[in-house]
Amino acid sequence: MGERQEDFIDRYLLQKLLGKGSFGSVYAGVRRSDGAKVAVKFIKNYKDYPYVTLPSERQRLPLEVALMELVSKPPHCPHVIEMVEWFEMTTMFILVLERPEPCVDLFQYCRSVKVSENNAQVIMQRIVNAARHCHDRGVIHRDIRDENVLINPQTLEVKLIDFGCGDLLKDTPYTEYAGCLDYEPPESIVEGKYEAEPATVWGLGIFLYTLLCGAEPFDAAQEIVNGHLDFPSNLSEASCSLIQWCLQRNPKRRPTLEQILTHHWFWGHVNEEQQNKSK
Repeated sequence: MGERQEDFIDRYLLQKLLGKGSFGSVYAGVRRSDGAKVAVKFIKNYKDYPYVTLPSERQRLPLEVALMELVSKPPHCPHVIEMVEWFEMTTMFILVLERPEPCVDLFQYCRSVKVSENNAQVIMQRIVNAARHCHDRGVIHRDIRDENVLINPQTLEVKLIDFGCGDLLKDTPYTEYAGCLDYEPPESIVEGKYEAEPATVWGLGIFLYTLLCGAEPFDAAQEIVNGHLDFPSNLSEASCSLIQWCLQRNPKRRPTLEQILTHHWFWGHVNEEQQNKSK
């Protein structure tokens, strides 16, 4: 159950602003009892904010709180941010989250460092496992992109953050898209509906292309529907193959999350690079 504002003030000290969006803000913070570093997310409790009741709960929870509760239950996933606790007020919710250090978001990281295929393999593998963890817990994130991934520049450890566009996982199609429009799958644009795993895999294909190429593959809805991909000449055949597999126009032809990790890019591209050097 969410606690009161007075409890939050007693337990945490707010520091600098880390980020701000249309529905809330995130601040750095410190837990007073032990000095633990946290991130504090303030979410506006607008009139029609969605609430859900989880099977294991009696209390109706704000949707993002419910999603965070699901993904934060042990056993934990090292690649998904965890919620420490939450507080409920009249006009807002406060989510207290772990704050790994050192870290930057992946968008900032990619602006300062050209990501090699070897490093992209590590990052992609961890993000796919983060998506698998979410689905295993009954959660679809719906906004997996560089700005929603924290990365430790020294170790390449990653944390998937911001479940504000997420929803409970279901077997039936979704009819409302949430997330960055450049990541919207073609079936959502054409048919007005999409299923959870194929849509997640499509988004991961966009994610990997952006990670390796420094830009998103499509700029408009019609480009997404057409599905034409241009690859830089320096990319390996294996990486292009994986991206094309994830970005199949027909959602039934895309891999599952598990199948992504069986693709030969995760082991083959290193051998290809070595072979090219020896020629």
